[in-house]
Amino acid sequence: PAPGLDCLIIEAAGPPDIELALSFCDASGKEITEMDAYRLEKSETIVRLRQAPGKFLIKVIASSGTDHDQPYTLTARKPDKPPATAEEVGRALVKALDHIASRQQEDGSWPDYEQAFTGLAIQAFIGGKCVARDYTDKIRSGLDFLRSKFTSGSSFPAGSEEAAKNGGLFGIQGSHQMYEQAIATLSVIEALVDLNDPALEPIAEEAVQLIIRAQNTENKPETLKGPIPADSPHYGSWRYETDYVDGDVSVSAWQILTLRAAVNAGFTVPDRVFTAAAKYVRSMHGADGSFGYDTPAQNGESCARAGMGAMSLQLCGFPKDPLIAPAIRFMQDHGPIWNLEYPGNGYPFYYWYYATRVMYMAGGEDWRVWKDYMCRFLVDNQNERGDWNGSRQEESEDLEIYRTAFGALMLEFCCGHVPVYMSPPRRKVP
Repeated sequence: PAPGLDCLIIEAAGPPDIELALSFCDASGKEITEMDAYRLEKSETIVRLRQAPGKFLIKVIASSGTDHDQPYTLTARKPDKPPATAEEVGRALVKALDHIASRQQEDGSWPDYEQAFTGLAIQAFIGGKCVARDYTDKIRSGLDFLRSKFTSGSSFPAGSEEAAKNGGLFGIQGSHQMYEQAIATLSVIEALVDLNDPALEPIAEEAVQLIIRAQNTENKPETLKGPIPADSPHYGSWRYETDYVDGDVSVSAWQILTLRAAVNAGFTVPDRVFTAAAKYVRSMHGADGSFGYDTPAQNGESCARAGMGAMSLQLCGFPKDPLIAPAIRFMQDHGPIWNLEYPGNGYPFYYWYYATRVMYMAGGEDWRVWKDYMCRFLVDNQNERGDWNGSRQEESEDLEIYRTAFGALMLEFCCGHVPVYMSPPRRKVP
């Protein structure tokens, strides 16, 4: 009935070892969304946010196995709990931040992808101002670690290939380097603003210039295999390393986010950088509202990339871009289900992280409904020690800090923290 529902949860379950597929259809029987996650041990679930009023049909198919002697259940319902209270969010955030703090190593880093995870931990601590904890010492020791991994361009001959590739780099070149570069740089920018520490300015400036230099445009230097012509399908993008000449939406989204933070912190980033990046992101848009990964596709088929694409366009300076609304609807049609990105490639925390930011910037009912659902969702699924379990591509124990930091960074939106890259300009660099 009108006016619709903030949240509609549909669940189908059958006997053990019976694989079910679940579809949500319009009144004519045409499929709108489907769920077939191949999870024999659990029910199939569809979550739809901001569900419009109307007549709809639900289709359940046993896609493998049959058992006519055991019961099957089908439920369509609203959430069974109210939105999380401020006290519940605060307790969950303290547990997450304390857990992250307990994992810091003697050198100030966090294990595994050290530059990236140290950057995420620093960002989580900076965003935790709504709880009665002081993590300043953790932030400063993390920054000391990042300083120890930073290479200034002055270490190399001016104009050399080494200076172009490594000047301003955190860590060393490698398969995840531009991910780590963006996240580490972002954490330094956030700390620069939060701590008002001018000693971080030259590090942030060089790191930002490296990201700009690595973008695949006509301004990319020959030492990084540029220039890249405007008619290249990779024009405006970034990839894993500074001298790669192809691109993907995931790596590019992190660079866009970090460069917007740089602008809001007073650094200079030419408008052409954002214009070119937006051109690339638009080229990856699919008819379903999501975005392709590294090549254009008819359908993007990824909740995470719907968030990456929409947020990239928002932060590139196009908050009313016509591709954003379909991406938001795509994510609302495939609302968060615990530890599942469907459709997608198995990165639910990645999806939830980007979607939370997209919905916040969209504002209004999009944000209210997402916030109410997501904060309860995170509170209820948190482990007692403060972390969250992972699955599929995010299941590895090595990604514990990644999951916990992302969880904290989402909870912080529930208590009002907004990071630098989503804020009005916060300072000017002298």
